[in-house]
Amino acid sequence: EEHAWRELEKVDASETTYTRTDLKTELSYQFRLRTLTRNGRHSSPTRETQVLSLKRTIDAPDTPEALTITDITDDSLILKWREGSSKIKRYIVEKREASKKVWVTAGETTETSICVEHLMRNVQYELRVFAQNASGDRSKEAALLLIQFKGRQVPPGLCEELKVKEHSPTACLVTWLPPSDTSNASIRNYIVEKQQVGRLTWQTVSDSSQTCTCLVNELTPNVQYKVRVAAINEFG
Repeated sequence: EEHAWRELEKVDASETTYTRTDLKTELSYQFRLRTLTRNGRHSSPTRETQVLSLKRTIDAPDTPEALTITDITDDSLILKWREGSSKIKRYIVEKREASKKVWVTAGETTETSICVEHLMRNVQYELRVFAQNASGDRSKEAALLLIQFKGRQVPPGLCEELKVKEHSPTACLVTWLPPSDTSNASIRNYIVEKQQVGRLTWQTVSDSSQTCTCLVNELTPNVQYKVRVAAINEFG
């Protein structure tokens, strides 16, 4: 069967050996040689070499294991994993939005961790890690992790304008405004607590209030109380 010949490169006339490093395994090759005169004319080709079949000498690396996430910031995270048992030259890390088909290279590393950057809040991502050996072979499968990226888990600011609107001998109605600083995370609920002046213990009045009002009851007449309110965001 006829196959097209491809010129590789020109070498100096003093050279008597040639090395090629970009050949692919599981394929067969033949080589031949031409001389090139000073006036640019080619000689007829030499007889081609015997068929050279390349075989894989190193097994494909094992799939990385145990993907975990640490050190989350507003737009990045540290992805860690455990290496397999075979010799690894590097790891290739890719990401994509779960709603999309195209994978994007997040980086390459010789370590077992990498910083994945340019992430957007409240977007679902798939992350995967391939191992690659010295022969350039990738692991047959990638370690895969699906995450909902929410950014750094920062507590919200203080509630504002805490006031007592109405009161009776044993109860009072407390109102407040949401924190002006929510750290880019939605407020899920509020915790309201009371404390008798002079005591150390705070008692929970409500830990599930979703509005900015709360009735503080079971108060003892003629006793002073402190009331505090804390906002809880979606990270808890």
